Amino acid sequence: MGKRSVVTWWNNGTLTPPIERIEGQVINVGLIAKHSVNNTKTFIYWLGSDNQVYQARSGQEQVISTAAVSGEIQSYSTTSDAFGEVFTIDNKECYLISFPTANKTWCLIEELGKDGWIELTEGTNGDRFNAGSICEVYNKILVGDKSDGTLRELDFNTYDIGGQTWQRRRVLSSINGDMLGQKGKRVEMSRLEIILETGTGLITGQGKDPKIMIEASFDGGKSWVFGDWLKIGRLGETAIRAEWDNMQSFYDMIPRITTSDPVAVNMYAGAVDLRLAGD
Repeated sequence: MGKRSVVTWWNNGTLTPPIERIEGQVINVGLIAKHSVNNTKTFIYWLGSDNQVYQARSGQEQVISTAAVSGEIQSYSTTSDAFGEVFTIDNKECYLISFPTANKTWCLIEELGKDGWIELTEGTNGDRFNAGSICEVYNKILVGDKSDGTLRELDFNTYDIGGQTWQRRRVLSSINGDMLGQKGKRVEMSRLEIILETGTGLITGQGKDPKIMIEASFDGGKSWVFGDWLKIGRLGETAIRAEWDNMQSFYDMIPRITTSDPVAVNMYAGAVDLRLAGD
Protein backbone atom coordinates (compact mmCIF):
# COMPACT_ATOMS: atom_id res chain seq x y z
CA MET A 1 0.00 0.00 0.00
CA GLY A 2 1.53 3.28 -1.13
CA LYS A 3 0.45 6.90 -1.13
CA ARG A 4 -0.99 6.70 -4.65
CA SER A 5 -1.89 3.03 -5.24
CA VAL A 6 -2.36 -0.43 -3.77
CA VAL A 7 -0.90 -3.55 -5.41
CA THR A 8 -1.75 -7.20 -4.72
CA TRP A 9 0.76 -9.94 -3.87
CA TRP A 10 0.23 -13.64 -3.14
CA ASN A 11 2.03 -16.58 -1.56
CA ASN A 12 2.86 -18.95 -4.40
CA GLY A 13 4.62 -21.42 -2.08
CA THR A 14 7.50 -22.15 -4.46
CA LEU A 15 9.80 -19.18 -4.98
CA THR A 16 12.32 -17.75 -2.50
CA PRO A 17 10.85 -15.65 -1.05
CA PRO A 18 7.45 -17.18 -1.89
CA ILE A 19 5.68 -13.82 -2.31
CA GLU A 20 4.89 -12.76 -5.86
CA ARG A 21 3.08 -9.73 -7.28
CA ILE A 22 -0.16 -10.34 -9.16
CA GLU A 23 0.21 -8.48 -12.44
CA GLY A 24 -2.67 -6.26 -13.49
CA GLN A 25 -4.24 -5.98 -10.03
CA VAL A 26 -3.55 -2.36 -9.15
CA ILE A 27 -5.96 -0.26 -7.12
CA ASN A 28 -5.56 3.36 -8.16
CA VAL A 29 -6.07 4.86 -4.75
CA GLY A 30 -3.45 5.04 -2.05
CA LEU A 31 -3.30 5.03 1.73
CA ILE A 32 -3.36 8.15 3.89
CA ALA A 33 -3.35 6.53 7.34
CA LYS A 34 -1.19 3.42 7.63
CA HIS A 35 -2.78 2.31 10.92
CA SER A 36 -6.29 2.41 9.39
CA VAL A 37 -5.60 -0.90 7.59
CA ASN A 38 -7.37 -3.92 9.05
CA ASN A 39 -9.37 -6.89 7.84
CA THR A 40 -12.32 -9.08 8.72
CA LYS A 41 -12.77 -12.63 7.42
CA THR A 42 -14.20 -11.22 4.18
CA PHE A 43 -12.76 -7.79 3.42
CA ILE A 44 -9.74 -5.58 3.94
CA TYR A 45 -10.39 -1.95 4.94
CA TRP A 46 -8.35 1.25 4.82
CA LEU A 47 -8.65 5.03 4.67
CA GLY A 48 -7.78 6.03 1.12
CA SER A 49 -5.63 8.94 0.00
CA ASP A 50 -8.86 10.71 -0.96
CA ASN A 51 -10.16 10.45 2.64
CA GLN A 52 -12.79 7.86 1.74
CA VAL A 53 -13.02 4.48 3.46
CA TYR A 54 -12.36 1.56 1.11
CA GLN A 55 -13.32 -2.09 1.22
CA ALA A 56 -11.59 -4.67 -0.98
CA ARG A 57 -11.68 -8.39 -1.76
CA SER A 58 -9.87 -10.37 -4.48
CA GLY A 59 -8.27 -7.21 -5.81
CA GLN A 60 -11.62 -5.47 -6.32
CA GLU A 61 -12.18 -2.32 -4.27
CA GLN A 62 -15.16 -0.09 -3.58
CA VAL A 63 -15.83 3.02 -1.53
CA ILE A 64 -17.75 1.84 1.53
CA SER A 65 -18.17 5.22 3.26
CA THR A 66 -21.33 7.12 2.40
CA ALA A 67 -21.29 10.65 1.02
CA ALA A 68 -22.17 11.94 4.50
CA VAL A 69 -19.41 9.98 6.26
CA SER A 70 -16.84 10.86 3.59
CA GLY A 71 -17.84 14.53 3.80
CA GLU A 72 -17.42 14.46 7.56
CA ILE A 73 -13.96 12.91 7.27
CA GLN A 74 -12.99 15.49 4.64
CA SER A 75 -13.71 18.23 7.18
CA TYR A 76 -11.14 16.90 9.68
CA SER A 77 -7.89 18.87 9.82
CA THR A 78 -5.82 15.70 10.28
CA THR A 79 -6.69 12.19 9.07
CA SER A 80 -3.24 10.57 8.80
CA ASP A 81 -3.44 9.55 12.47
CA ALA A 82 -6.59 7.43 11.94
CA PHE A 83 -6.44 3.82 13.10
CA GLY A 84 -8.71 0.88 12.38
CA GLU A 85 -9.86 -2.06 14.51
CA VAL A 86 -12.11 -5.02 13.74
CA PHE A 87 -14.25 -7.08 16.09
CA THR A 88 -17.27 -9.39 16.04
CA ILE A 89 -20.28 -8.71 18.24
CA ASP A 90 -23.64 -10.49 18.06
CA ASN A 91 -22.19 -12.50 15.13
CA LYS A 92 -21.69 -9.28 13.18
CA GLU A 93 -18.31 -8.24 11.81
CA CYS A 94 -17.48 -4.59 12.51
CA TYR A 95 -14.76 -2.23 11.30
CA LEU A 96 -13.99 0.73 13.56
CA ILE A 97 -12.00 3.75 12.43
CA SER A 98 -11.00 6.40 14.95
CA PHE A 99 -9.57 9.91 14.40
CA PRO A 100 -7.65 11.08 17.51
CA THR A 101 -7.03 14.67 16.36
CA ALA A 102 -10.62 15.15 15.19
CA ASN A 103 -11.93 13.37 18.33
CA LYS A 104 -14.30 11.23 16.25
CA THR A 105 -14.95 7.49 15.84
CA TRP A 106 -16.98 5.75 13.13
CA CYS A 107 -17.97 2.09 13.00
CA LEU A 108 -19.26 -0.01 10.09
CA ILE A 109 -21.47 -3.08 10.58
CA GLU A 110 -20.18 -5.06 7.64
CA GLU A 111 -23.30 -7.04 6.66
CA LEU A 112 -25.30 -3.81 6.26
CA GLY A 113 -22.87 -2.30 3.75
CA LYS A 114 -23.10 1.47 3.38
CA ASP A 115 -26.23 1.50 5.53
CA GLY A 116 -24.24 0.10 8.46
CA TRP A 117 -22.39 3.24 9.60
CA ILE A 118 -22.79 4.52 13.15
CA GLU A 119 -20.81 7.04 15.19
CA LEU A 120 -19.36 5.75 18.46
CA THR A 121 -18.89 8.23 21.29
CA GLU A 122 -18.07 8.40 24.98
CA GLY A 123 -19.61 10.57 27.69
CA THR A 124 -22.22 13.21 26.92
CA ASN A 125 -20.25 15.59 24.68
CA GLY A 126 -19.85 13.38 21.61
CA ASP A 127 -16.17 12.62 22.28
CA ARG A 128 -14.60 9.76 20.32
CA PHE A 129 -14.73 6.17 21.53
CA ASN A 130 -11.48 6.10 23.50
CA ALA A 131 -10.34 2.62 22.45
CA GLY A 132 -6.64 2.14 21.86
CA SER A 133 -7.07 -1.54 20.99
CA ILE A 134 -9.81 -4.15 20.74
CA CYS A 135 -9.15 -7.85 21.32
CA GLU A 136 -11.42 -10.90 21.18
CA VAL A 137 -10.30 -13.35 23.88
CA TYR A 138 -11.90 -15.67 26.47
CA ASN A 139 -15.25 -15.32 24.64
CA LYS A 140 -15.18 -11.62 25.43
CA ILE A 141 -14.45 -8.41 23.54
CA LEU A 142 -11.89 -6.48 25.58
CA VAL A 143 -11.27 -2.80 24.92
CA GLY A 144 -8.10 -1.06 26.08
CA ASP A 145 -8.64 2.57 27.04
CA LYS A 146 -6.15 4.71 25.12
CA SER A 147 -5.78 7.29 27.90
CA ASP A 148 -4.99 5.07 30.91
CA GLY A 149 -4.81 1.46 29.69
CA THR A 150 -7.91 0.34 31.58
CA LEU A 151 -9.43 -2.88 30.20
CA ARG A 152 -13.20 -2.97 29.74
CA GLU A 153 -15.59 -5.49 28.20
CA LEU A 154 -17.76 -4.49 25.26
CA ASP A 155 -21.21 -6.08 25.44
CA PHE A 156 -24.87 -5.42 24.66
CA ASN A 157 -26.10 -5.46 28.26
CA THR A 158 -24.13 -2.54 29.71
CA TYR A 159 -25.40 0.97 29.05
CA ASP A 160 -22.60 3.10 30.51
CA ILE A 161 -18.86 3.29 29.87
CA GLY A 162 -16.74 2.44 32.89
CA GLY A 163 -19.56 3.54 35.19
CA GLN A 164 -19.80 6.95 33.49
CA THR A 165 -22.91 8.29 31.77
CA TRP A 166 -23.07 7.48 28.08
CA GLN A 167 -25.31 9.44 25.73
CA ARG A 168 -26.91 7.47 22.90
CA ARG A 169 -28.58 9.12 19.92
CA ARG A 170 -30.57 8.04 16.86
CA VAL A 171 -31.40 10.31 13.92
CA LEU A 172 -34.51 9.06 12.13
CA SER A 173 -35.54 9.28 8.50
CA SER A 174 -36.94 12.50 7.11
CA ILE A 175 -40.71 13.11 7.31
CA ASN A 176 -42.09 14.98 4.28
CA GLY A 177 -44.78 15.03 1.62
CA ASP A 178 -43.14 12.17 -0.26
CA MET A 179 -44.59 9.84 2.40
CA LEU A 180 -48.04 10.77 1.07
CA GLY A 181 -47.01 10.62 -2.56
CA GLN A 182 -46.89 14.42 -2.73
CA LYS A 183 -43.22 15.32 -2.91
CA GLY A 184 -42.43 18.95 -2.12
CA LYS A 185 -45.82 19.67 -0.56
CA ARG A 186 -46.27 21.13 2.92
CA VAL A 187 -47.56 18.60 5.45
CA GLU A 188 -49.04 18.80 8.93
CA MET A 189 -48.14 16.38 11.72
CA SER A 190 -50.24 15.89 14.83
CA ARG A 191 -48.58 12.87 16.47
CA LEU A 192 -45.35 10.92 16.30
CA GLU A 193 -44.95 7.58 18.07
CA ILE A 194 -41.71 5.71 18.64
CA ILE A 195 -42.43 1.98 18.82
CA LEU A 196 -39.90 0.46 21.18
CA GLU A 197 -39.42 -1.97 24.03
CA THR A 198 -40.91 -0.40 27.17
CA GLY A 199 -40.80 -1.18 30.86
CA THR A 200 -37.01 -1.56 30.99
CA GLY A 201 -36.41 0.82 33.92
CA LEU A 202 -34.04 0.02 36.76
CA ILE A 203 -35.05 -0.63 40.36
CA THR A 204 -33.16 2.38 41.73
CA GLY A 205 -30.96 5.26 40.61
CA GLN A 206 -30.69 6.91 37.20
CA GLY A 207 -32.88 4.90 34.86
CA LYS A 208 -35.58 4.17 37.44
CA ASP A 209 -38.00 6.25 35.35
CA PRO A 210 -36.25 6.26 31.95
CA LYS A 211 -37.03 8.80 29.25
CA ILE A 212 -36.01 9.63 25.72
CA MET A 213 -35.70 13.18 24.44
CA ILE A 214 -37.14 13.91 21.03
CA GLU A 215 -36.01 16.88 18.96
CA ALA A 216 -36.72 18.03 15.42
CA SER A 217 -34.79 19.71 12.63
CA PHE A 218 -36.52 21.69 9.90
CA ASP A 219 -33.35 22.66 8.01
CA GLY A 220 -31.86 19.32 7.05
CA GLY A 221 -30.12 18.66 10.37
CA LYS A 222 -28.25 21.98 10.66
CA SER A 223 -30.10 22.98 13.83
CA TRP A 224 -32.38 21.20 16.29
CA VAL A 225 -35.50 22.39 18.11
CA PHE A 226 -36.21 20.84 21.49
CA GLY A 227 -39.35 18.75 21.50
CA ASP A 228 -40.22 16.84 24.64
CA TRP A 229 -39.26 14.10 27.06
CA LEU A 230 -41.12 10.84 26.48
CA LYS A 231 -41.36 8.22 29.21
CA ILE A 232 -40.47 4.68 28.13
CA GLY A 233 -41.65 2.88 31.24
CA ARG A 234 -40.53 2.00 34.72
CA LEU A 235 -39.64 -1.62 35.35
CA GLY A 236 -42.64 -3.70 34.22
CA GLU A 237 -44.60 -0.79 32.67
CA THR A 238 -44.80 -2.53 29.31
CA ALA A 239 -48.12 -0.96 28.27
CA ILE A 240 -46.76 2.58 28.10
CA ARG A 241 -46.53 4.28 24.67
CA ALA A 242 -43.86 6.79 23.65
CA GLU A 243 -46.01 9.36 21.84
CA TRP A 244 -45.18 12.95 20.92
CA ASP A 245 -48.35 14.99 20.48
CA ASN A 246 -47.23 18.10 18.67
CA MET A 247 -49.02 19.97 15.91
CA GLN A 248 -46.43 21.02 13.37
CA SER A 249 -46.60 22.22 9.76
CA PHE A 250 -43.49 21.87 7.59
CA TYR A 251 -42.01 20.80 4.27
CA ASP A 252 -39.42 18.50 5.80
CA MET A 253 -38.66 17.38 9.34
CA ILE A 254 -35.96 15.10 10.75
CA PRO A 255 -36.62 13.69 14.25
CA ARG A 256 -33.76 12.93 16.64
CA ILE A 257 -33.93 10.75 19.77
CA THR A 258 -31.45 10.97 22.65
CA THR A 259 -31.12 9.21 25.99
CA SER A 260 -28.49 8.98 28.72
CA ASP A 261 -30.37 6.59 31.01
CA PRO A 262 -28.45 3.29 31.47
CA VAL A 263 -31.28 1.06 30.23
CA ALA A 264 -32.08 -0.87 27.05
CA VAL A 265 -33.65 1.28 24.31
CA ASN A 266 -34.65 -1.14 21.57
CA MET A 267 -36.57 0.69 18.83
CA TYR A 268 -38.51 -1.34 16.27
CA ALA A 269 -40.47 1.16 14.18
CA GLY A 270 -42.33 4.45 14.22
CA ALA A 271 -45.75 5.86 13.35
CA VAL A 272 -46.79 9.36 12.39
CA ASP A 273 -50.19 11.04 11.88
CA LEU A 274 -49.67 13.14 8.76
CA ARG A 275 -51.83 15.03 6.29
CA LEU A 276 -51.34 17.52 3.47
CA ALA A 277 -51.36 21.16 4.55
CA GLY A 278 -51.18 22.89 1.18
CA ASP A 279 -48.38 24.12 -1.07
